Amino acid sequence: MHRHNRETTSPETIEAILSRATWCTVSMVTPQGTPYAVPLNYGHQGTTLYAHCALRGTKLDILRHNPRVWVTVVSNAVFYDGGPDAGACKAGTFFSSLMASGTAQIITAEDERLHAMQCLLQQFGIADRPLGDPMRVTTLIRIDLGDITTKERPAP
Repeated sequence: MHRHNRETTSPETIEAILSRATWCTVSMVTPQGTPYAVPLNYGHQGTTLYAHCALRGTKLDILRHNPRVWVTVVSNAVFYDGGPDAGACKAGTFFSSLMASGTAQIITAEDERLHAMQCLLQQFGIADRPLGDPMRVTTLIRIDLGDITTKERPAP
């Protein structure tokens, strides 16, 4: 990391970033070696992310071939311009970000599928809603994060 003064490593910071954000970008590599990245809503428990998608599609085909992923999460992103007389170099962004390697797995056990959906609903503050029939037509994915790096430039 170039700007080590912005690096944070505490478990509290990791939890705060994952709790504040509601989406992440998951990057993977196709069997042909082509990069593929997709934004996903997620829920989390600790450093495990849970995402949902349709029953079939490109993302699932890639993950079945190679479950290794790279995840980025950004929260609290706010642009500031530095003022009208400050010049372009004084503009920037306040932010908190997380990057991590991970391993994705399609969840098949019903109890873990229910847990994953509860984590997703909790992330959006609607954990009290009934799940209903959509569970039948939803694939749930668990991503276990490792090698986590976080970086922050908080607003003053």
